[in-house]
Amino acid sequence: MSDIEDFNKQLKESVKKTAEELPKLKKDLESKLSEFGSFELMANVAIQELFAQSPELHRTDDPVGENPLVVYLLGLFLQKNNIEKGEPHPNQALDILNSVTKYFDSFKWNMMPMDPDNRKDTDSLLVSSRLKKLFDDTNPHCYPDQKYELVRTIFSSIDDFLKTNYGFSVNDALDYEKK
Repeated sequence: MSDIEDFNKQLKESVKKTAEELPKLKKDLESKLSEFGSFELMANVAIQELFAQSPELHRTDDPVGENPLVVYLLGLFLQKNNIEKGEPHPNQALDILNSVTKYFDSFKWNMMPMDPDNRKDTDSLLVSSRLKKLFDDTNPHCYPDQKYELVRTIFSSIDDFLKTNYGFSVNDALDYEKK
């Protein structure tokens, strides 16, 4: 078998494997968020990311590096949360970060239409456009008011919980962040 044929075989196996893994990884992530996902856990994950400045979660030299893993995790948390769970064990935050990292790794592979046996001239264009769309969705250079409105819209569903349990609302947090 030639090197190219061997490479194509390995590529095909990798693409197939990640396509099979992706739904399982998302289900695992959702299960963990249902079990121990709490507001405190999300705050812990966000703070860890901020202090670690992990290149996996955020790159300061990348103009589109707006913590896409944490943003995704927060969105998923709002769907699958156990908001009353309370203070997480430190291992739970690490477990969630590992799970979301594995999910994104598989997700990126699934964005690429790689069929080594049936390559097309448009494959690279398709991959580039899909990645551009992903980058646009996480672009930190959109107008600040758009971001604030998005945060208000998304997190207003837990505004009462925040006010009751922590003494601040989404608007209070946004005003503090602006100052």
